[in-house]
Amino acid sequence: MSVERKPKVVQPWDPPPSGHLKLNFDGSSFGNPGPAGIGGVHRDELGIVAWAYAGPIGIVYASEAEFRAVHQGIKFLAIKGADKVIIEGDSSNVISWLQGLKKKPWRFDRFFYENDDCAKSLSLSFKHVRRTAKEMADNLARIGVSKEALALFDSLPP
Repeated sequence: MSVERKPKVVQPWDPPPSGHLKLNFDGSSFGNPGPAGIGGVHRDELGIVAWAYAGPIGIVYASEAEFRAVHQGIKFLAIKGADKVIIEGDSSNVISWLQGLKKKPWRFDRFFYENDDCAKSLSLSFKHVRRTAKEMADNLARIGVSKEALALFDSLPP
C-alpha cells in the first residue's frame, strides 16, 4: 500500500505596498503549556528590516504565545510612530480575534485593551498566512524562548 503525500505548499513573503510596513509575528511554545517566546519583524516594501524583537514570556499555551507576539508588535508600532501597517501571522485564531470575526478569550482582555489604545493612531489590517511566509518571525520566537528579557533589534540578530 502506498501513501500519497500532498506536496508542501510554500508561501513566500510578500512585500507591503509602498508607504506601508509589514509586521510578521510568531509565538513559540515548547509544550502546551510550556516555556514560550515571542518574535516579530517589521519590514518595508523593499524587505528592509525596520526593527525586530524577540523575548521570553514564561510558561504559556501556544495561543497565548501567538497573541502576545502580535500584542508586543503593535506596542512597538505605536512607540515607533508607524502609520499604515499590514500584520501577518499563521494563527488563524489570533487573526480572527484581531479582525473581530471570532470571540476573543476573556483571559486576553487586558492585552486587547492595550492594543486598542496603541492602535488609535495606526491604520492596521490583518492577514492569515502560512508559516513559510513569516519564517523570520518564527526564528525570532524560537530565539525568544532562551533570551533573558525582551530585546529590540535594528536589524536581524545573528
